[in-house]
Amino acid sequence: MRQGELERLNAKLDAVRAIGAQRLGKAEQAAFSEALDRFYANVSPDEVVEAPTEGIYGAALALWKFGAKRRPGAPRLRLYNPRLSEHGWESPHTVLEIINDDMPFLVDSLTALLTERGFGIHAILHPLLTVTRDAKGVRKGLAGPGAEGALRESVIQAQIDQIGDDETLAGLEADIRQMLADVRIAVEDWKPILTRLGEVTAGLRRDAPKKAAEATAEVAEFLDWLAQDNFTFLGYREYRIGEGRKLGADVVEGSGLGLMRDPDYTILRDAKGNFTDWSPEMDAFVTDVSPLLILKANRRSTVHRPTHLDLIGVKRYDAKGRVIGEHAFIGHFTAAAYNRNPRAIPLLRQKVERIIARAGFAPASHDGKALTNVLETYPRDELFQSTDEQLYRNAMGVLHLATRPRTRLFLRPDRFGRFLSCLIYVPRERYTTELRVRMGEILAEELNGRVATYTPSFSDEALARVHFVIALRPGGAPDYDVAEIEQRIIGAARSWGDVLREALVDRIGEHEGNRLHGRYGNGFRSGYRDSFNAVAAIADIEKMEELTEAAPLGLKFYRRLEDPDSAVRFKLFRLGRAVPLSDCLPVLENMGFRILEEDTFRIKRGDERIWLHDFYMQSADGGDVVLSELREKLEEAYGAVWSGAADDDPLNRLVLVASLSVRETVLLRAYSRFLRQARIPYSVEYMEDALAGNPGIARALVALFHALFDPASGGDTEAREAAAARISGEIETALEAVASLDVDRILRRFHNAIQATLRTNAYQPGADGQPKIYVSFKFDCARLDDLPLPRPWREIFVYSTWIEGVHLRGGPVARGGLRWSDRKEDYRTEVLGLVKAQQVKNAVIVPVGSKGGFLPKSLPAGGS
Repeated sequence: MRQGELERLNAKLDAVRAIGAQRLGKAEQAAFSEALDRFYANVSPDEVVEAPTEGIYGAALALWKFGAKRRPGAPRLRLYNPRLSEHGWESPHTVLEIINDDMPFLVDSLTALLTERGFGIHAILHPLLTVTRDAKGVRKGLAGPGAEGALRESVIQAQIDQIGDDETLAGLEADIRQMLADVRIAVEDWKPILTRLGEVTAGLRRDAPKKAAEATAEVAEFLDWLAQDNFTFLGYREYRIGEGRKLGADVVEGSGLGLMRDPDYTILRDAKGNFTDWSPEMDAFVTDVSPLLILKANRRSTVHRPTHLDLIGVKRYDAKGRVIGEHAFIGHFTAAAYNRNPRAIPLLRQKVERIIARAGFAPASHDGKALTNVLETYPRDELFQSTDEQLYRNAMGVLHLATRPRTRLFLRPDRFGRFLSCLIYVPRERYTTELRVRMGEILAEELNGRVATYTPSFSDEALARVHFVIALRPGGAPDYDVAEIEQRIIGAARSWGDVLREALVDRIGEHEGNRLHGRYGNGFRSGYRDSFNAVAAIADIEKMEELTEAAPLGLKFYRRLEDPDSAVRFKLFRLGRAVPLSDCLPVLENMGFRILEEDTFRIKRGDERIWLHDFYMQSADGGDVVLSELREKLEEAYGAVWSGAADDDPLNRLVLVASLSVRETVLLRAYSRFLRQARIPYSVEYMEDALAGNPGIARALVALFHALFDPASGGDTEAREAAAARISGEIETALEAVASLDVDRILRRFHNAIQATLRTNAYQPGADGQPKIYVSFKFDCARLDDLPLPRPWREIFVYSTWIEGVHLRGGPVARGGLRWSDRKEDYRTEVLGLVKAQQVKNAVIVPVGSKGGFLPKSLPAGGS
């Protein structure tokens, strides 16, 4: 413990003592203060320093007072929810207190039990105190280790998840009492069991058949090795087989020690799944040639480790070498046994040598060393319990993984059909807790069992290993195909990147697929992988491949299968930096969408960064979005607004509600701006709402424009006029259904303006072959309704996102110039006044005057 931590701990404990000094008598305070130092001698300072002082005082004093009386040889236990009114202190957790004779396995057995029951441990104290007690068990005080009559006691206080109901509280207390009894009996009988092991080993050496002397000698050495702290012995029982009896055996009365001292304590199951004292496995062992049996018991241990008990069975022979019984030892192999080189362990050393010899590799060769490493790092339980054939087959399979790492399953059935041992190797970078859980689920499902244990293992190699033990349900494992199970596990272990690579190769071939995977495969973060599958990623990659510094923006409208017809999603790709939401959200809202969700993803493409904004939207009016018809138009509209080719205003709703192209919205927008200059008594916003509210009429207006002016529509003048007349009739009919008089007037003015148009450049391509970024109309002013007087003879209106302008002529021959205006709302009025002045001024030169004016809409900040 560092000096600073020690100082903070002591300061906290001094504060606790100060509370005790105020509330306790002098003698009681002195004893409590001394106990306090011992309680917190080995705790993490952070757990104490960060805890409330009053809480530490209450917990420590409650524990000290609880241990005031205890009869040696029996534990004292209390499990309760501290309440201020009842116990004098309170805690948000359930508190467990145990005072017991000091013995091994108490804390690890308790924590294992609590964890297995699903109770979180918030704090735990487990000091060892030396105390003296009187004949009635009343504590006289703390003592030194050598004091006369001193008792070494284990003191435990654990604060666990609060238990609200009395039934659960009582059930847990009963389980803890049983665990304490199991620990006590195992510890008490540990030495007698070791003594019995020595006697069994001597009897084996003396009575085993001479023809199996070599095997017997190795088994005897193995039993000696177990006694050297390589096995934690928790129980023993002897069984006797009657003369001439082939099946079954009887317990030798009084032979039980440790956990098996109780004659009802059984560790194996029969074919129906019931616990039994003697199982078919024991019968099979009796008729086997080997003097030794090592297997996993069906019962899980309550002492030391919450795993299935290991069973060591040793045959008992009479003087003539006949099998007359069995000695059964239960417990756990120790950590030392698992960590020791198998070449130093009796039984295993011979097995390892046989496998290496069978493989035929020279010991000093690369393959020989590699196989040796496989066996030395192989799960120890598997080395003990595998037959030579099973071990050879699986070890060679693991060896081959070194040259081509991949996901593999190696399965070993338990000799007696109770368990299946499954070794799964997966690439290290793929291993996650989620994958481990999924692999266990697959094994349990396919093999009709449950995951009894799992042990992950990581080395310097490219593969991680998980050892699952599947406990089979009654009826055993069904017919299973290891290859099929392995394929399911491979599917579960395949990373998102693997699926992407395969999909790319399938879609565009191996060369190009690998190239794109190399460029993008590691660039998708977990957030993207959780949101999109590989198929969606391929479509995104295709879009991102189009992004360059000159064209950094990519657009894609799409829909998921689960989305309603009124919903649509939109992906906005931007090379280099993210798009501010304040820039992109208004564009989508003006296009008639209501944005419900937005997620942002950053994607790496080599040294570049691509930002992907994914929007989930619904049509603002709740209507269906026919994406198959509108996708290209919506993408074109957004791109036009973003590039400045179209204004960002609510008229862009017409793409969604009227299925117009963005170019067609530009035409209607231009007419709305002209009408506003022609002093229509309605705002631009009102005109936009009128058009969007009557999408059928808006479509008809555009159709009329096309019929009159689109060169691609073909036909002679009469045919065009006939088509225009037909469409105009449809518009007039539709206008009869318009309820609002103002909206009717607005739409009729649009209809009139189109009919009064003589010429347009709307279909004239620019030098790049694309439509020009501005549109112009030439009007016959005599045909325009409600035009302010005096009416020019002809009028030309020019519109774009960056400039608007008009040119007014009083007759076929006229004279006048151009000027710019800053009167945004009524520059035409200004120009009309100038036309009248020009007409007077130039009357002696030409018959009438003319004048043009333009309004710059995108002047630079601070510019003139």
